[in-house]
Amino acid sequence: RGDNPSVQGGAADAQRGAQGASCSVFASVHFAVSHPLLLRLCVITMLLCTSEAVATDVMTQYILECLGWLGGAVALERRTALLFNTSLTMQASIGIGSWFLGLVSARCSAFSVLVWVSLTATVLQMWPPVMVLVPQIWCAFAIAVCVGVSMFAAPATATIVPLVSPPGRVGEAMGAMGSFKCLSFLVGNLMCVFIVPLLQRSGISNPLWLTFPLCSACALCAVPLATKLRREAGVEEQQDEQRHSPMQGADASGPSALSGPPGRCGPLEP
Repeated sequence: RGDNPSVQGGAADAQRGAQGASCSVFASVHFAVSHPLLLRLCVITMLLCTSEAVATDVMTQYILECLGWLGGAVALERRTALLFNTSLTMQASIGIGSWFLGLVSARCSAFSVLVWVSLTATVLQMWPPVMVLVPQIWCAFAIAVCVGVSMFAAPATATIVPLVSPPGRVGEAMGAMGSFKCLSFLVGNLMCVFIVPLLQRSGISNPLWLTFPLCSACALCAVPLATKLRREAGVEEQQDEQRHSPMQGADASGPSALSGPPGRCGPLEP
């Protein structure tokens, strides 16, 4: 009836692509669930990334509310300049912190680095509520540094993926990690959509400061999981070494068993 076949084919391809994407997400989650160490790492990543998403989403409005700069209290140019400078400060702190994290990772275990990253995020995300008591511009830059330094979940967890993934399936493990990261940012945005309006209707003066202890609690929940992951990964590595050592011993004793009795040189006489 005059329908364009190319349009119908494009719609069918788009539908198949959407179904394939949804199936790939479920497949990644199922793959992570079937491997306990990888699942624990994905849960740790989800907790840390959720706290990052919430902290970065509410930081701008929180700073302006603490300074009393919302609405027409100050000129738009001054407000824009402050937000631009705090954003640059946060990006610079992320870059410097990532460089320092690389230096530490070269000298320490990746699992220990993950534990310390979780502890660092827990402590630093408790600093922003101080601005309620000290509503100064320098405190806004300190908040930007704290939020930026606490955003080290991605590099810290990415280095552990090859250590907990099944042999030959590192790519699938990275895909599962990416799926959990997407879910964490979705959860963080949903928390901002539903929880922030409830806090603003609660009647509390500048209620956004309550979101930062919530973010710190999420990061704190990742600390015991990271500690347990480090312990279980060490136990599994020891078991692997014990399984391989008898095989190496058998390989080493193989040629000696064919060389004749000890102390004999040359071929055996008939």
